[in-house]
Amino acid sequence: MLKSDLKKQPRRYRLGTTSYIYPTDVLPNVKKLAGKVDDVELVLFEYKNISNLPTPENIKQMKQLAERENLTFTVHLPLDLSIGDFNVSVRNQSLNKAKSLIKLTNSLNPLGYIIHPDRWTPDAKNEIFPLQHLKNKRFTLGQLNNEDKQRINYWVDKVLEGLHTLKPIVAENSTLCVENTNFLFDYLFPSLLKSPFGICLDVGHLLQSDLEIMPYLRRCVEKLQIIHLHGVSNGKDHQRLTKEMHPQLKQLFNYLKQNDYKGVVTLEVFSEEDLLHSFQVLKEVCL
Repeated sequence: MLKSDLKKQPRRYRLGTTSYIYPTDVLPNVKKLAGKVDDVELVLFEYKNISNLPTPENIKQMKQLAERENLTFTVHLPLDLSIGDFNVSVRNQSLNKAKSLIKLTNSLNPLGYIIHPDRWTPDAKNEIFPLQHLKNKRFTLGQLNNEDKQRINYWVDKVLEGLHTLKPIVAENSTLCVENTNFLFDYLFPSLLKSPFGICLDVGHLLQSDLEIMPYLRRCVEKLQIIHLHGVSNGKDHQRLTKEMHPQLKQLFNYLKQNDYKGVVTLEVFSEEDLLHSFQVLKEVCL
């Protein structure tokens, strides 16, 4: 049973989890989590005939809960958005969907809107134009042939263009944050560091790609708004944190403390059991 322990620990950052801890809709999850966590990540999707989007009345109730329980939100925009797609129709559809969801949730004053720069659908993972042959190669831009370099630069330009399109409709105190997902993020990273947008550093995605956490953390700490924490087991992400992660977690949280991090840390798991286990691991390390 989840108690209020997560809120009792003194810290500068806000500790939270997802809106899918219990096998029910978003609003019941928020109701159960209110008073027990600092922040809830609203994981939204709308794909074909399946949707979990809250109604305006749901949003109103969430806002009331937030005010009463000192609860904040981050909003994870749907995974099937592809704002850098080579197909202009797909780009426009993605931007229109993102705009409607931002407008729907703006009254919650989310601390951040999280967007993946690439696309994922149930039909095809990382459905990106012809660049899959670069996956896991970790090429620098200078090592690419001219054709791939042009494609990467085009994709980066379109992602940034899409972000700038969305920025004016984001609530004044909210930040549009780009999350690291796969190999393409490395090509986008330098431009993000010079942009007005925030970064959501997903530790689980780094571990899944066998990448070190600290080099990314050091590079983006000044732009860092949100951290997603989850474990990886047999290549599968969004698993509970484990004791084997103690050294990495200690290093991570020591660095956050040294840099007076005041953003959000989200335990990005999807069951109460995994949340409780992950929280216990954090307590042993840094809480």
